[in-house]
Amino acid sequence: MNSVQSCAVGSKVRPFHLHAVSPHLQPKQIQSEDYQGRWLALIFYPHDFSFVCPTELTGFSAEKSQFDQLNCELLGVSIDSLETHSQWLQTPATEGGVEGLRFPLASDPQGTLCKYYGVWREADGLPNRGLFLIDPEGTLRFAASYDLSVGRNVQDVLRVLDALQAGGLCPANWKRADGVLDTASLLKSGRVLGHYRIVRELGLGAFGQVFEADDLRLERKVALKVISKQDDQTEKQVLREARSAAGINHPNVCTIYSADLIDTLPTIVMEYIDGCSLADMIGNGFDHRQFRRIASQIALGLAAAHEKGIVHGDLKPANILLRGGDEPVIVDFGLARSYRQIGVVTRTSSDNAPQFPVTTKTDVATESKESELDLDETIVLDSNPTAP
Repeated sequence: MNSVQSCAVGSKVRPFHLHAVSPHLQPKQIQSEDYQGRWLALIFYPHDFSFVCPTELTGFSAEKSQFDQLNCELLGVSIDSLETHSQWLQTPATEGGVEGLRFPLASDPQGTLCKYYGVWREADGLPNRGLFLIDPEGTLRFAASYDLSVGRNVQDVLRVLDALQAGGLCPANWKRADGVLDTASLLKSGRVLGHYRIVRELGLGAFGQVFEADDLRLERKVALKVISKQDDQTEKQVLREARSAAGINHPNVCTIYSADLIDTLPTIVMEYIDGCSLADMIGNGFDHRQFRRIASQIALGLAAAHEKGIVHGDLKPANILLRGGDEPVIVDFGLARSYRQIGVVTRTSSDNAPQFPVTTKTDVATESKESELDLDETIVLDSNPTAP
């Protein structure tokens, strides 16, 4: 089994339009749009009426119900004409045919689609045995090219398809009963997540873990917030809100570099701030002149966020780090909300970030004011316990 380079796994595939013959021997036109919302297994093979091909295609046909359970359609593709396809579909298996096949056969006479998927054998003028799994969004998720002398293992194709739909990382020889790897529990110093090498854990909470990491591509330190696994909608919402906050560009706001799935884990990549939190500083005490300067810089950072339509929603001393020991940087905008959408306030259950937010609806303008007032009151009361 050789990996295919011409059409990259993980990329959107090019739309196609082919003439085909249905299992009921009816000519039809097939296009990629017909498979929107479903998985598609593209099965390239060299020729009708050859020796290995009938065993393969009838093998796939025999397991059609299992592919149906996995929401996957099958489509055979060769360079043969529609007339040859039709004859082959009417020929019994004992005579080298595929009579009773349960999926359509498409014709790619010039090998155009074969060449795009990288299975074309120029010297022979025909394709290798190729197998491509395309997800419901039109993204190529698996690609393989087999030598003409080796038939495909249908059960292994089903195993790969099942693994791709399992929602996690699947080790060698994976089966559904094994479950997926608990990747979050494996995040330790030295591990590599995407192109980030973990250095150490910075924080742990119900919402997820925060790590110091080295960006192996750009050779810089970053902070990774790896969100605890949630349902798909929650994960998408968290990443969408983090991307919104990534538009804030201000020295007193932690820069968000990216927010996406990395090795199936929802991850926010942020600027690494080397410094203690404002909560730590408050505990050690500081004067009012220092307080006014810090409060002013925090207000500037909040103003920059508000200009982008973003409300932090969980502003507190623990979410303000001090770069260089005295320059405040607001972090945890991964919990932010856009007040251009539905107004939402998010507050964590304690000052031990990161936590999963408890969410209630409220007036956005009030929330914006409360975020700043809460911080102001917290600093004043904690730095001066006798204040009224």
